[in-house]
Amino acid sequence: MKPQESSTAPLLPSVRHEQGRNAVAGLVNYWLTRSKLSHDQFSAIASWALGERGLIDTTTLSRLRNNRQPRGASYKNLDAFAAANELIWCWQTQGQADCLKLYGTFSGWGVVEDWLADAIWLPRPDDETKPLRFAEFAEVMVGRLVLPYLGDAELSPADVTRMNDALLELLERLCVERKLGSIRGPQQLMEAYPATDRARRMRFRALIGGERLNAGELELELHALAETVRTVRGLKEGEYGAPELMAELRAARHHPNG
Repeated sequence: MKPQESSTAPLLPSVRHEQGRNAVAGLVNYWLTRSKLSHDQFSAIASWALGERGLIDTTTLSRLRNNRQPRGASYKNLDAFAAANELIWCWQTQGQADCLKLYGTFSGWGVVEDWLADAIWLPRPDDETKPLRFAEFAEVMVGRLVLPYLGDAELSPADVTRMNDALLELLERLCVERKLGSIRGPQQLMEAYPATDRARRMRFRALIGGERLNAGELELELHALAETVRTVRGLKEGEYGAPELMAELRAARHHPNG
């Protein structure tokens, strides 16, 4: 898989890696939500696929999903993702018999057949008939591969202006919805914001105060902003992510009064 091409100068590795960690958060949210899998269930499927427990646990899944894992997904985590993805693909496209022949029975791993029927597998962007493998998961993690079905999109200058307007209105509306005052509102937004990096937290505080994000910052912050909105609204994990935030902001910016 070739690195994503761009007409602009290549991103610094530190920026690209941060984008990759954000993308993994979006990937885990997208995958588990649409698969209707709990953290325990996904971990069990991955363990069966690998023939060994412990490469991805529920705590790590939660931290990755909420973008609270400072170093992002480890190579062991990515190996678990790839194994689970290929197993679900095998079950759904090659048939139950072939899957059981390849992986053995699942009863001893605590897996239930219905989970595999309802789950989705993540396709390669260059061949939608095949599942993402370890190499592609690793490329996502370091920001070298963008998965179009996760909902991120490049923003034009006009998009950036309108999205900033919609985002500021959304943050203000959150405080009104929760009946928070002028002091408690910003405090709760800061408490809900998942990133721990000092520079990012200062940038988010400035955003609450009316500052605007540039295109790169807006794209970088999408998953953290979505998690902030989800937390303040009291929604369950997986009910609201970057795709939902983008849709809400786009709807707001196209509103006649927006």
